[in-house]
Amino acid sequence: MPRHFLILYPSRPDQPPVAVTSLGTMVERIGLMGRPSLPGAAHRHVVGEAYLSLITYLGCSPQVGLGIEDADTPLGAWIELSAGFAEPRLIAGDNAKAPRCPQCRRFIEHWRTQFPAPALCDCVEPTPWPRLNWRQCAGIARQFVLIHGVFEGEALPADALLNALARESGCEWRYAYWRGEGDPLDHTLTLAQ
Repeated sequence: MPRHFLILYPSRPDQPPVAVTSLGTMVERIGLMGRPSLPGAAHRHVVGEAYLSLITYLGCSPQVGLGIEDADTPLGAWIELSAGFAEPRLIAGDNAKAPRCPQCRRFIEHWRTQFPAPALCDCVEPTPWPRLNWRQCAGIARQFVLIHGVFEGEALPADALLNALARESGCEWRYAYWRGEGDPLDHTLTLAQ
């Protein structure tokens, strides 16, 4: 069964990662993440008391599992912080759509076969991957915050959360949705340098 995540990441792909302890302290302080880790998974944490004010669910009756007992279910919400990568990584799940060229806005349909060489479009010279419009279905960064149990388009990070992440890291943050099997961090791809 596929897993669903809302993934937060710095807008600048080369932005150095924030120390995971500092990031963890900050997301605990604002109430996104709770202190206890999930049984058997020290890097995964329960959601904090302000989770539902920092993640805005859309629609009239979303189903969200907020307890430890819900963690292993598709609807169970939990938080995972990545320690960071030495180089920018592309995180794209099975739901990743073809990105758009920033010049002509055409879709680059065969992007998976072009990666990691710069993306080729008919209009201009090869385009660096971070400049493409990923339409919130992929992201490129050196660090990620993963929120499990969020289906594509079901919820958005509140401005208060994105602003807190920006203050901690020194740059704006974006978000994307990931759907697939396993852990998204195990499916990242390194950009060519």
